Amino acid sequence: MDPAPIDTTAEANRLYWHTEQPVGDIAARLDLSRRALYEAIRPVPAEGQCGSCGAPLEFIKRSSRMHGLATCSSCGRQASAPAVHRRDNQPWTWSPPSRTAPPSPPMGEPVGVWTLGAAALAGAMLAAGATLVLIRPRLR
Repeated sequence: MDPAPIDTTAEANRLYWHTEQPVGDIAARLDLSRRALYEAIRPVPAEGQCGSCGAPLEFIKRSSRMHGLATCSSCGRQASAPAVHRRDNQPWTWSPPSRTAPPSPPMGEPVGVWTLGAAALAGAMLAAGATLVLIRPRLR
């Protein structure tokens, strides 16, 4: 199949990077093969620079961007970069890692090991008693 025309390339990149549509759906919508679609996709810049050569980092796939795994544009080394997450009506917005973790729920009173053990023992005894009640008629 011929390479994608420039306007199709721009639309392919827009749909690929700014929506969550499956690659097959994007390719069908633009009347491209999956291979032609992948050839039209261009990496997007990531925050930071390569620790080895200092070149800019970029995301080469959506999944890499979502997981915060950037690739050096020069040497190809992979490095961590801020992950991108979906928030409400803002798909693929940048969020620093410190804001991506949900707040911790408030802690209640700690439950002691003896309390948990007693509850487990009571449950086991209740189950044993119910089992005896159910099988007792069969024992006679």
